[in-house]
Amino acid sequence: EKWVAADGGFEYARDLVKHIRATYHDHFDIGVAGYPEGCDDNKDEESLLDHLKEKVDMGATFIVTQMFYDADNFVRWVGKVRERGITIPIVPGIMPIATYASFMRRAKHMNCSV
Repeated sequence: EKWVAADGGFEYARDLVKHIRATYHDHFDIGVAGYPEGCDDNKDEESLLDHLKEKVDMGATFIVTQMFYDADNFVRWVGKVRERGITIPIVPGIMPIATYASFMRRAKHMNCSV
């Protein structure tokens, strides 16, 4: 099922970030999603980095990444983020491992490399 914006609603995360900034100025910190391994509907890293930069330019103050376990890929991705001039903090999305079975299920569901 594909997400569709409601009439008069926000089409993209950057639109919501822009609205929050315009309405509430610096009253809130705003976290946005980052995708070191791509996302369900977009695997194009350059496009995702462009979207991330747009969210930051609209006023995001930190990034939380999608779940990952490949530290080398994360470090490479952070380098690309920084090359784009994005300097806000990045919080790595690392889920704790409770059991091997749940770890593998979650990794498969999120399409993350191990």
